[in-house]
Amino acid sequence: MFELLFLSLQNILEFARTFCYGWYRFLNKKYLKNTPKVEVDYNKLLKESTELKNLENVKYCVDHGANNLNECVKIASQNSNYSIVEYLIQKGADTAIALRYSKSPNITNMIYRFEHNSEIIK
Repeated sequence: MFELLFLSLQNILEFARTFCYGWYRFLNKKYLKNTPKVEVDYNKLLKESTELKNLENVKYCVDHGANNLNECVKIASQNSNYSIVEYLIQKGADTAIALRYSKSPNITNMIYRFEHNSEIIK
C-alpha cells in the first residue's frame, strides 16, 4: 500500500517537473527572448541609496558607472553619514563640497586628514 502511494507521489512529482520545464521552454522561446533590455539609471539609484544610507548599494552603483559623486557626497554630508562620505571621497568626490555641507566634526576631521595626507584612509 505504502509502496504504491510512494510510487504515485514519485510519478506526480516527475510529471510536475516535466510539465513545468516544458512551460519554461515554451515561454522562453516565445516571449522571454524578445523582451527589451532594461536600462538602469545608476545615477538616480546612487542618489536614492545615499539618501537611504545604504553603503552596499552606493558601492554597487559607483562600480557600475554612476558619476554624480559630488551631488551624493553633499547629501551624505548633510545626513552625517561618515562611511558613505569616506567612500565617495576615495572614489573622487570633491572634498570642498563635503566640507561645505558637513554637520559632523568626525566628517570634517576625516576630510582634513584626507586633504593633508596626515593619515592614510583605507
